[in-house]
Amino acid sequence: MLSNHAAKISHAMQWGTNCKGINHEKLLYCQRTAGLYLVLIASAAYLFYNTGMDMKEFFKTAGLLLACIFLARFIMPANYTPLIAMAVFMPFVTDNKNLQLLLPVSLLLVTDLILGFYGTTMLFVYGTMLLIGLLSRLLHKESIQRLMTNSLLSVVLWHAIVNFGVYLSGLGNVSLAQTYLLAIPFDLRLLTSTLLFSVMFYGIRHLVKESTYLSNKSTS
Repeated sequence: MLSNHAAKISHAMQWGTNCKGINHEKLLYCQRTAGLYLVLIASAAYLFYNTGMDMKEFFKTAGLLLACIFLARFIMPANYTPLIAMAVFMPFVTDNKNLQLLLPVSLLLVTDLILGFYGTTMLFVYGTMLLIGLLSRLLHKESIQRLMTNSLLSVVLWHAIVNFGVYLSGLGNVSLAQTYLLAIPFDLRLLTSTLLFSVMFYGIRHLVKESTYLSNKSTS
């Protein structure tokens, strides 16, 4: 039923389980996770050398990536993900249009490689992430109000498009309206985490800018 499909989508948006109390299975899992993260960081380095990104921009992007991994893996509860918030926030981080679209989708691919694929619904998930990236670029303004608006709009798009894909994947006698209703608890958690991470990213960026300004001012 829908709970199984929604759980698969939820798993695709997770960042894995904690590695505390490691047994043999968890050790293998964590080793594979670490290897995939290294591949992802290497991919970001490749983008750096092939898209004309300067060193400061690369480190800002890599820092955001590592912050996402750390927060979601060791601090945030399960089913809370920074992925949509990151897609919405990318125009604040870099002007590189390729990176704005490809980095969040690459992170989603990493989680899918770890947790497993989930059928045709994946097409709707990846398509939605690309759409969120495009809309975030088009609607971008340097204000937290616009960031919150874009974050809310992104989760609404996710709820509408991805759960439509879940419905099309086949749920027996469950109607489209029931599909949307049953998905609300999952997407409310997604909305909460997206807003929290968006505010967190904006706050960190503001502190870094203030620190840089004060540092430059003191040396001038």
